[in-house]
Amino acid sequence: MVCRVWAGGSGAPRSRQAGRVGTRGRMNWRSLSPPCIGGGWSSEPTRPESPSTGPGHTVQIWGKAAIGLYLWEHILEGTLSPADPKAQWRDGEVQSGSITFRFCTGPAVVVGQAPLHTQSLVLVLNGREEQKVAYASRWLQHAGALVQSHGLEHVAVVMLGSERCANDWLRPFLRAEGGFVDLLFLVYDSPWADEHHVLQWPLGVATYREFPVVRPTVELVSSRRPFLCNFLGTVYSNSSRQTLMDIIKLQGLERECVIAARERWVPMETADSLRRYQAALAQSDLTLCPVGVNAESYRLYEASALGSLPVVEDRGTEGVRGRGGGQSGRSAPPAQGLGRTLPVPAALG
Repeated sequence: MVCRVWAGGSGAPRSRQAGRVGTRGRMNWRSLSPPCIGGGWSSEPTRPESPSTGPGHTVQIWGKAAIGLYLWEHILEGTLSPADPKAQWRDGEVQSGSITFRFCTGPAVVVGQAPLHTQSLVLVLNGREEQKVAYASRWLQHAGALVQSHGLEHVAVVMLGSERCANDWLRPFLRAEGGFVDLLFLVYDSPWADEHHVLQWPLGVATYREFPVVRPTVELVSSRRPFLCNFLGTVYSNSSRQTLMDIIKLQGLERECVIAARERWVPMETADSLRRYQAALAQSDLTLCPVGVNAESYRLYEASALGSLPVVEDRGTEGVRGRGGGQSGRSAPPAQGLGRTLPVPAALG
């Protein structure tokens, strides 16, 4: 078993927040859903100036997957109003140069009622499982209808794809295949990625577990940490994770590393387990990231956010043949600047 130090992820633009979202006004809930604009709720929305005639350009983002919060809060550094993560409707606005990004998310953002006040739309969707694919398809079909009937000109999709690269259901929606989606940003590696029309997108942190936005500080990367490494996660039998546990025990690293293994994956963390997990990342120099179903995991980005260097295996995971006889893929995290390849004992020595 060998590993690599993971020294970065997919690059993404950073921008400063334009300001706090305005106070919401009253509106009739039986009327059309409120517009997704940073100025708050409005019962009489107005269409912004066209990019060809106005001074700037507006991009509207409909977030219908948890990775939308990673895009909005962690990459674009936007805030949402109201702050309550359980609110039915949340929105915000970020200004980046001449581009205004307007974001809305929540259960009240539904097909056919999400407002459209721009010619450029970004859809953030989840296509990881069969049930999610059906839901994502309805949103894509709705966007296609808007392209045909409402003057929507540009559509980009940020998609949480299949961990096993089974994404062929997306092909008919791509412009290169006769569809309308200009750009596809796809989570998990794919043989489709061409750096032009299909790009790999980072999985990011687990926003559904409310992993916080961590602002970088000098202390975060320069302070001395009490532990060499950590691994808190599920250990599957006959996997490289089991091999990793055996190596840690053989090398006597239990005292130098924070290790907490479990046999079954748990989708939701308790407040206590989440606190212990974040503390382990913040107090360790290295975070061990053995592959699971896919080589990419939340752990890569969460460790990086808290200043712990992720250590990944020097191998990908095999994909499966997707719908419609698509090509099988080989998945690996979108790492940049990989360091030396080392056996695990040497990497931890």
